[in-house]
Amino acid sequence: MKMYFGLENWEWIDHLINGDKNGVLDLAYEDVNADIDFLRTEVNRLWDEAHQKHDYRYSKVAQGKEKVINQIRDRRLLGFLGSRNVLPKYGFPVDVVELQRITLNPRQKQPRSSCPEI
Repeated sequence: MKMYFGLENWEWIDHLINGDKNGVLDLAYEDVNADIDFLRTEVNRLWDEAHQKHDYRYSKVAQGKEKVINQIRDRRLLGFLGSRNVLPKYGFPVDVVELQRITLNPRQKQPRSSCPEI
């Protein structure tokens, strides 16, 4: 079983990420970034049209697309990874496992550890 899944030599990682950018995590990352790039281009175009035509309707549509970008960025990571076949959809306890992201941005509040420091 270990050899089949490539556990001893870490081959399983090539199915997630690799130099060819065709691992399941690579593809999920590219899909999300492509969606955000497309929406960001649309938002910029709509804001430009709103200013040029002095039409508030374009700005309302741009604001709606900005909300979609925020929804994409703020979606639950475990659910997203499950929807992209990075994690199994069934049998993974997403409702009892909390995944905390650690950021390198010093201005963003760091999550507190549930374990007391010694």
